Amino acid sequence: MNNVVQTQFVGRSPFKPQPKEVDVSTLRVTDDKKKVRAFKVYKYDPIFKQLAPGKSVACRSEDTDKICQALRGYIKRKNKPWKVSAVSYYTATTGRVFVDAV
Repeated sequence: MNNVVQTQFVGRSPFKPQPKEVDVSTLRVTDDKKKVRAFKVYKYDPIFKQLAPGKSVACRSEDTDKICQALRGYIKRKNKPWKVSAVSYYTATTGRVFVDAV
């Protein structure tokens, strides 16, 4: 460590890129409105709007995980105080996704 030289720069560092100056003559004031994002339509939302705690969604056994994840996303987006649980084989061919109050 004896042969390390400390260099002190005065002013701006020569290693950092220099900021570009803004040409004031190119600026102008407008009345444009802020662009808003388009409302995203989710596939299962019409079905999930009908749900309440104590109800369930019946689906095919192989679709239970997908519906469960979609319902968790719906609950998060809508700030619902619900808990989700799923049973893949409620009957021999159908599953259930249950909604419970927290």
